[in-house]
Amino acid sequence: MYNSDSYLNIGHSHEENLIEIGYLLAAETLRLPAFTLDMNPSIHENSSVRALFHRVSANSITFTTLIQSFGERLHLAGYNAVPSPKHHYPTPNQRYLSGGYSVRTYGSLNGGNVDAIQLELPRILRVDASDKFITNLVCCLNWFVKEYYWKQ
Repeated sequence: MYNSDSYLNIGHSHEENLIEIGYLLAAETLRLPAFTLDMNPSIHENSSVRALFHRVSANSITFTTLIQSFGERLHLAGYNAVPSPKHHYPTPNQRYLSGGYSVRTYGSLNGGNVDAIQLELPRILRVDASDKFITNLVCCLNWFVKEYYWKQ
């Protein structure tokens, strides 16, 4: 039976209240210097946006820029996210959800061309999901698709 409150159990209840963007990169990986993130192929190859990075890197877009850009767009819309230019990585004591089964199974990690990104929303955004937040999230997603898929 459907419980109307079951949506409250989806996402996270971490005290930082950041939108967590999962590319299958562990918090420890995100804490590496940008140079290492950009220059270490094993990091790109083990992400859920492997195929996308292969396409955009020809345009001199760094891996750090790619994985922080959606978070930056969310920040511009008034929401804090990790990873982003403001929050490059989770703090050492912060819990962080880097992506789960669907992202691992259906993202481009294993050689396909379909990328996957997991968004974990803080409870406050799920409980008070306003039309404004939903509209802003859709606008951010629309920007990301246009910027990285339609321009290619």
